[in-house]
Amino acid sequence: MVLSMRAELEEILELQKQWTDRNTEPMQRRGVLVRRELTAWLNSALPEARSTHRVLTDLNVVASDGSGRKAAIPWCRIHSLTHSPSATEGWYLVYLFSAEGERAYLSLNQGTNRRENRRNRPRSPEELEHRVDWARQVLQITGGPGLVADIDLETPRTPLGRQYELGNVAAFRYLNGSVPDESTLGDHLTEMLTWLAKLHEAEEATRSGVHEPDSHPADAGTPPMQTPDPSPWPRSGLHSDTARADDTLNRDYVSRWSGEETDAQAPATIRREQRELRRSLLKDRPTAPCALCGEVLPARLLIAGHIKPRSMCTEEERMDFTSAAMLVCALGCDALFECGYIVVDANGQVCRGRAAETKGLERAVDRLIGRTCTAHDVSTVANFEVHRCLVQRAS
Repeated sequence: MVLSMRAELEEILELQKQWTDRNTEPMQRRGVLVRRELTAWLNSALPEARSTHRVLTDLNVVASDGSGRKAAIPWCRIHSLTHSPSATEGWYLVYLFSAEGERAYLSLNQGTNRRENRRNRPRSPEELEHRVDWARQVLQITGGPGLVADIDLETPRTPLGRQYELGNVAAFRYLNGSVPDESTLGDHLTEMLTWLAKLHEAEEATRSGVHEPDSHPADAGTPPMQTPDPSPWPRSGLHSDTARADDTLNRDYVSRWSGEETDAQAPATIRREQRELRRSLLKDRPTAPCALCGEVLPARLLIAGHIKPRSMCTEEERMDFTSAAMLVCALGCDALFECGYIVVDANGQVCRGRAAETKGLERAVDRLIGRTCTAHDVSTVANFEVHRCLVQRAS
């Protein structure tokens, strides 16, 4: 039976909860999903990107759930054979599944190790951050529904997971039990492929006279790459799935090493209106209130969050800035609304949506219940109703 992409991601996340490095029946099933079903879905979705982007004509898909012993973090990589021939080189997209099965990501990532003396050695956190900053400056990412700056793979089991976290440029996050529909997943892949193409094109341009982003000031004999201007989507800004303390870099992962090979093959339509949509909501204000919690925050912590899922909007609806979105904060409100934990009723009051799975989540929801959503008016009421119905249908 052919599963939908949504069903595949959800089943893999559930199987993550039964992880063992042995080849048990659940791990065998996980392997089939990651290496066969997921790659088949992706291969069927890539022809358009191959024909649309000059630098993506040789897109390839490769996946792994571990060689020998089963890996704690399975992955499926989408990469250009020219620009990223191996997992240690260049930029690529990769589907990643957190060790505890709480979330999956479609991540725009990079070669987080380098090949030295026939061995793979991790790139330093400083080098990876430097490259991430360069990529974000090229892409000018301003955020969006489901998009996160940092990823959390629940990595105590594997040091490779930590490298993926450090190498992430941007990712769409899919929470267990809240994976979006097929159309949205397709939109996310298309958008990520457009960003990937843009990075490859930028690399080609730098080779004609500037230094490649692979270069790093610490590399002997290589002039330092020009430090980019601060990214509009800083590593610490907007969404973050993990607050990294300095001492997390010193965790001892060796005792939980899952046994996967260290050298492995791991591997869009741009939202053109998104920046103008956000500007129309901000109205050039340096600070503004969140439409849900009411807190006045700096503009960099406010997101133009679509009320009705963008994938369900017509072109005309997407361009109707008065009704398409609201300003919501990156301190939790955007995620709570997007994931359906809160809804806005016909009177503009914030109400409970889907059930909260943890006490901490329940407390976060409780703080918003009964508040008046300032974005609720005659132009947005219909979109709030659509969101509310979708949440009720999924609950």
